[in-house]
Order: sequence, then C-alpha cells, then structure tokens
Amino acid sequence: MTDTPTPSPELSPQQVAAMLSGFNVDVPAVLALLQSEFSSEQQELTEQQESSITIGEAIDSYLAPLTEGTRRGYRTSLLRYRGGIEPICDQMCKPCLEEHGTVFRCRCDCQRCVDSRVSLPPQGELIVSAETMSLDNARIVATAARRIALKRARLLDANRTADGRSARRADGRGAEEMAIGALRALFKLHDYPLETKALKKPSRNQTNRRALTDVQLSELCHTTETGGDDPELDSLLVEFCIATGARRKGAYSLTVGQIEQHDQIIRVNDKGDKDVPMPVSSELIDRLLAHAIGRGGAKCDPTKRGVYDNRAAVFWIHQGRNMYTPLTARRFDTLHQRWHRSHGWAERGQVGYHHLRHTIANRLKAGWGQHVAQRYLRHADTGVTDNYGRCEIEELAAAMGELLGFEHLLVAGEEQSRQDHERRFYGAEPGSSRAQADR
Repeated sequence: MTDTPTPSPELSPQQVAAMLSGFNVDVPAVLALLQSEFSSEQQELTEQQESSITIGEAIDSYLAPLTEGTRRGYRTSLLRYRGGIEPICDQMCKPCLEEHGTVFRCRCDCQRCVDSRVSLPPQGELIVSAETMSLDNARIVATAARRIALKRARLLDANRTADGRSARRADGRGAEEMAIGALRALFKLHDYPLETKALKKPSRNQTNRRALTDVQLSELCHTTETGGDDPELDSLLVEFCIATGARRKGAYSLTVGQIEQHDQIIRVNDKGDKDVPMPVSSELIDRLLAHAIGRGGAKCDPTKRGVYDNRAAVFWIHQGRNMYTPLTARRFDTLHQRWHRSHGWAERGQVGYHHLRHTIANRLKAGWGQHVAQRYLRHADTGVTDNYGRCEIEELAAAMGELLGFEHLLVAGEEQSRQDHERRFYGAEPGSSRAQADR
C-alpha cells in the first residue's frame, strides 16, 4: 500500500530565491516571471468573482448610495429591467389601456398592437454579462418607460375630462430620458457602457411655464391664506418659496439646523445634495422658527439645550387636535388642486409650486440681471467665464431685499463698513461734501 503524497507547502519569493541561488540562473528574472503568473491568476479569479454578480444584486448595490431624489427617479426603470416587462404596444385601444396593478399588458390582437409589442423576460437572476447588459435590452426598457407614461397619462386625462378639467400635456419623454440615464449609469459601472449615439436621450420640449403676473400671484396668495384645512402652513410654504426659490424637496426636507438666525441665512438643500445659503428677512426666520417650535415642540427650539435636535423638521402638518406630523410632498399636490379649483387660468396652465420660483427669477432677471437670477435659482454655472460674473450672496441679498421690501444684515453691514471707512480715512461724517470730495 502506497502512501498518498502530501502536497508541498507554498514557497515564498525569498525561499525560491534561496533555492535558486546555487544554480546558474537569473534569479530576479525568474521571480518576475512567477510574480507575473501569480498576478494573472489573481486577476482572473477577481474577474470570475465579479462575473458571478446577478443583475438584481448589481441594481441593489447601485441604488443604495444614491441620493433620495436620484434613487426615486432611477428605481422604477431599473426594477422593470430586473423584474421583466410584460408585452406592451404603442396603441391606445381600450384593451391595451387596462392597468393591472401597476402593469400595462397588451391584450389586443389587432395587427398594429401585435407588430409594435416589446417585452423583456426577468433579468434579476441572470449574471451580469454583455448579453444581459446589452443595447437591445436597454432600448426595450426605455421604450416601455415612454409607452407606460403615455398610457397612464391617457387614463388620467379621461378622469380629468370627466370632471370638467383640461387635459395635461404628456409625451413620455421625461420617463424615457430617466430610464436611459439610469441604464447608462448602471451599465457603465460594470464596464458595459452604452454608446451615446446608439441610445440617445429624447430632446426636451420647450417649456410652456410662464411667470405669473402680479394679479395672478396676489390671487394665489389670497386663495392660500383663506382656504384649506391648514392655511398657516400653506401660506408659510408660499412665502418660503418666494424668498428662497426652493423646490418641493427644499421645503419638506428643511430642518431647523439649516436656519442661521443671527446671519439671516437659510441653507437650502433641494438638488445635488448640497446646502446653498440663501439670504432672507429676519421676519421670515422668526415665523419659521415659531411655526416649528409651536408644532414640533422643544426639539425645534435652538435655545433648549439638551433637547434641541438640529435635524428636526421645520414644517409640520396639522392632523387634528394638538397633533402634528412633518410635512410630506403630498401637501403640495393638495395645494395645487386648491389653486386649480379656484382659478381657471391656474388649472389651464397647470400652475404649481415651481411657478413661484420661476416668477421671482424672472423679476430678478429683469431688474438685476441674469447672474442674480441664476444665483437665486441655484443653477450650475454654464461655463468657466461665468466665474467672472458670478453673483455673490451680498448682491443677491440686496436684490431680494429691494424686491421683497426688507433689509438684510449683509447689506446693512456693508453700508456700515463704508461709513466707518469714511470716518477713519477722511475724518468726516459719511455722506458729507468733504468726504465725497476727498473720494
């Protein structure tokens, strides 16, 4: 009976070098060759491990670190990609408009429906590969996103027409653009980039959003202040948007820690997950804090040490007798519906919270220039040359103070510094003829 040979232990590079030292060989060259072979084996092993990731796991790991807004936008299309897409056509016949849960399925046998159908089997359990992350699959998901958006809009328009309201304009471009953006990012992360020319995002329609007139703005404010089940909250939301240009997220995610009372600054965070300081009136800050403390309690009060929580919400909804809950995005839909019921022009133009921001930006552009409006809107710079014409916060504070009728500390502080400078260097009272002559 022969003994089974035991495998020899792996040798370190130093041991190999010692063994080869008595032979007439190029030891460094041999070690370099061994190291190269080892690196190739390690790389191959790593690639095999990466290739064992499923589409479902890849989607989950990609969505996890995204910001809330991006995750919400990308999630729908990526989940369709993972779970598969039922056959869906581009027609609007009655059987094809029946929504089963959240899924549209083409059930018509007409030739147009049959010829235009697209579908995708579930991909979640399949391994990430060139076959699963293909251009064809991406096109199917993007096409389905647009068709589903159009069918859903058709159903909503039927309900709106039955209620005597005008139909909304919808073409599915936004849904298709969002799907393509999500797939491009996911595929690129796993080294299967989609060529931009092969899968283009649809061109955007020119917006029909217009700035509100002074009369329209007054009517909206009056409707907000005098109707609804919580006019205090709604009025404060409108005032906050006008003063800061905040989007929905900037309002419902606002915390007391983002309010800098002594500097008259609110750090708005509504896009890109970054705080942008916005100058506001001291009266608005006092009203915001009073609202937060009155409804949210001591945790919203910066003077209550040990209890204060800088992550506490600013806006709270009145839910009943002494019951309040933090603001959610749904409140804006309720506010928009009230505006549309009260004013025909608001319903026809689909006026919403974003129109307030658009209106003030137009006022700033007309009176103080494009760069001030851009700073108010917090849009990214359009080019390097914009750095030379960038609007600083002091200039925005002066413009907003003049537009809305308040004085900001940044502006008052600049004027005080100028007066101190005149007293110090010209030895005269600010504004006097001597000071002006010396300057």
